[in-house]
Amino acid sequence: MTRVLITGANGLVGSNLKTLLLQNNFKVFTTDLFGNVNFKGDLKDNNFIKKLPEVDCVINCAAVQYLSPNMPFFRRKKYFIENNINSLKNLKDKYDGSIDFFIQFGSSMMYEENLSGEYSSNDRFAPSNGIYSESKCEAYRELHKLKSSSALIIPSIIAGNGRKGFFSFITKLIKRFRIVIMPGDCLHVTSVVHVSDVCSLVLKVLSVRAQGIFNVDSGEKSSISDWVDLISKKLNMTALKIKIPINFFKFLGFITFYRFIAKEQLMILERPHRLNLHQSKALGWEPINGIQKIIDDTIDFK
Repeated sequence: MTRVLITGANGLVGSNLKTLLLQNNFKVFTTDLFGNVNFKGDLKDNNFIKKLPEVDCVINCAAVQYLSPNMPFFRRKKYFIENNINSLKNLKDKYDGSIDFFIQFGSSMMYEENLSGEYSSNDRFAPSNGIYSESKCEAYRELHKLKSSSALIIPSIIAGNGRKGFFSFITKLIKRFRIVIMPGDCLHVTSVVHVSDVCSLVLKVLSVRAQGIFNVDSGEKSSISDWVDLISKKLNMTALKIKIPINFFKFLGFITFYRFIAKEQLMILERPHRLNLHQSKALGWEPINGIQKIIDDTIDFK
């Protein structure tokens, strides 16, 4: 029986992945800062890392992002380095050479912007996109130093059971005020993916020990404006879309040193952002959840 360690196992992806792997007869160990996990502690702490079990594979779901509850207002770069890079280095020091396989999570915001707005696993990364992306790109460079085989999973915006975020924000605006504030027209394609599709791809990659970079999104072409329409229809309410020029948000980001709104978030709000799934589908994987299912599972419509 393959022994797997899932880090960040109390989070959205980690908790769903734990359930899926147990259903598929993997022996699963879990770790996180809190929650119902086997090993509770901080991956930045080398003494804690030493207590983690010997396993065959590590799936590193642990990371911080702009919406993390303990995100500091100042010294954000240090925060991302410590949590997204140094923790991976500690895992590498513990497990490199003793495990068969290591799966790391990246972000679609790592990709260097192009005119088409579609990103494949062969495209270049751009650390200059923002401090979060920079930490993810550096983590990927650390991944390449592993002696063990490895894979990088790059999801688009993840939603589904247990994740609120942007969808919940839209719903609250419609319910309370029947309006939605839109940065620009929001008519361009913006990728989103159901957490269960993310987990099914990880299972496929793990099962065949597929090495490389694997994108994951729903495969549907939908926009933020489409999301608003679908949520409004589900609520049986009409929402007024108030469109504010994107340049206002870019200026606001600039004068607040991108603390109010991050560079990567502006990237997605301003231009198309869709992932090419060719490499992932070549494994025999397919996403099964469309935007309607994603919205239904993410939002409490009561």
